[in-house]
Amino acid sequence: MSDSASRVGRRRFSFLALAAAGWPWAGWSFLDQGSTDPSAMFNGSLTDVRGIKVGHHSLSKRPTGCTVVLCEEGAVGGVDVRGSAPGTRETDLLDPVHTIQQVHAILLSGGSAFGLDAATGVVKYLEEKRIGFDAGVARVPIVPAANLFDLGVGDPKIR
Repeated sequence: MSDSASRVGRRRFSFLALAAAGWPWAGWSFLDQGSTDPSAMFNGSLTDVRGIKVGHHSLSKRPTGCTVVLCEEGAVGGVDVRGSAPGTRETDLLDPVHTIQQVHAILLSGGSAFGLDAATGVVKYLEEKRIGFDAGVARVPIVPAANLFDLGVGDPKIR
């Protein structure tokens, strides 16, 4: 057997060690599918975290797009905004001294300031599902967003 075939990766080793220690895997889909190996259902991505969904769309006419990280049950978020001309939306809500404690999605987009408009679609989607911060009179989806300046690549009118 080759050296690489006999080695166990860190992720697989961690899962096997936790399983041997009796870690409660209840409710995880790999058990429902009959697998005895918890590492079989994980690929090292953000979507390995239960409750996190990730979607992406790229425009074929110009190399730009957006990525949405959905956390419909809410998740604690943080941000570190840098650069001389940051393009952000609702990132100030992530300061720990503010009322909002959870986000329901995060949007990353191209298109400079124009790309931030995609967050409106994410907010609408979450509102339709009745997901958001309970403001008493309405549920307000919290969707911080950030973009990058990519208007110099291709036709800047295509966003």
